[in-house]
Amino acid sequence: TKEKIVTAETVDANDEQKDPSSEVIVHGMLVSSLFSSIFGTLIPGSIYRTQHLKFLSPVYANDLVIGRVDVLRLRRVGGRISRKIDIEGDDDKRSGGGSNYNDTNWGVLCTCSTKVFKQRKKQSMDDCEGEELEKIECLTGEATVWLPGITTIQ
Repeated sequence: TKEKIVTAETVDANDEQKDPSSEVIVHGMLVSSLFSSIFGTLIPGSIYRTQHLKFLSPVYANDLVIGRVDVLRLRRVGGRISRKIDIEGDDDKRSGGGSNYNDTNWGVLCTCSTKVFKQRKKQSMDDCEGEELEKIECLTGEATVWLPGITTIQ
């Protein structure tokens, strides 16, 4: 399980949407882009395949958000493929036209649960001296990510 914490500082004025309390709402797809940031940072070269999302609660500009990714399934997939490549350059022994070669295209297909939470001060009836934060689920879903070149699952 990996988490990444970010805050939104600015939103393009042309893309603003406002709720009745006039707070700026961050576009849901911008919030969901947190997942590709998590994968791209932790596993460079990973490729997003699919993502299913359910938007539960709005995220406002300057909310503290937490993105969470939990691995549900790992499946080793792949096989042999044949490609034709063109190699140029006098230094290369294979130059002078296309070459056929076989490449092993193994990898792991990773299915993950994805969630975004926002943290806000708890609304209480009495004035508390300490600031307590509550986690509110804003977005939930499932993503499938291709991890090319990985041949073993531990």
